[in-house]
Order: sequence, then C-alpha cells, then structure tokens
Amino acid sequence: MLDYIMNDPLLTFLLLFPAVILFISATIYGLFMKTLFVKAGYKPGDAFIPILNLYRVTQISGLPGWFFFVFLLFSTPGLYTWHFIVCYNLTGAFEIKKELVGPYTVIGTFLFPVGCALIGYTAETYLLDEEQVAKKNTKGFSAKDEEKKK
Repeated sequence: MLDYIMNDPLLTFLLLFPAVILFISATIYGLFMKTLFVKAGYKPGDAFIPILNLYRVTQISGLPGWFFFVFLLFSTPGLYTWHFIVCYNLTGAFEIKKELVGPYTVIGTFLFPVGCALIGYTAETYLLDEEQVAKKNTKGFSAKDEEKKK
C-alpha cells in the first residue's frame, strides 16, 4: 500500500499538502498566541500545542479551564461564542484602554489569534491578582515569595 502511494505523485501530493498547510497554519497561530502567554506568565511553548493553548487562554482570561470544553461541544456557533466571551474577558484581564475593548473583542471573535496578539502587544500589565498568578507560575511561587527568600 505504501509503495502505491509513494509511486503516485498526485496521491502523495494530496496526502502531504494538507499536512504541510496545517503545520504552517498551526505554527503561525502559535506565534500569534505566544505574546499573550509571555505577558501572562505562562511558558511560550504552551502556545504551540493545539488544545492546550485554548485551554490556557481561557485560564488567562480569568475563566475556569472547563469553560472551553463546554463550548467545544457546540461546534462552530459555540466556538464563536467562546471567542467573544474570552476576548472580552482578556481585555479586562489585561490593562486595555476602554475605547479599545470593543474593537479588540470584535477582532478577537472572528480572527482569534490576531485579537490575542493585539492584546498581548498593546497591554501594559496583566491585572489578575497575585494569587492567581502564583497558581499559574511554573515554579509554584510568586514574585513576592522570591523577594522574601532574598
């Protein structure tokens, strides 16, 4: 079977082309999301793992992680609803000017990685409280705990 596929150039192209396009689009998606992850204090590598990055964005926005999986059950309309809710909450979780909340939410609803990149690049600080940041920190302690050790 594999010999047949490898000997037929059209079939090989039809099998490999979608895989290459998917890989390239997932890499671009991860690069857009990376800015948001770094600003929120997560590992940038999490932005490149397909389902984990959406789960983490839900957590970054201040919503519980299971919130993503509930909307995943409802297919496309549920995913757009999730995009809207998460982007609106992301503008609240980061320090975003009030006049930019609406445009960022609309851009994030329809072009989710672009909206996340805009929020990641333009936000000054991540506003969720120190307790939540400490839970998300990969080392398991907050910056205040580190200062106390010194």
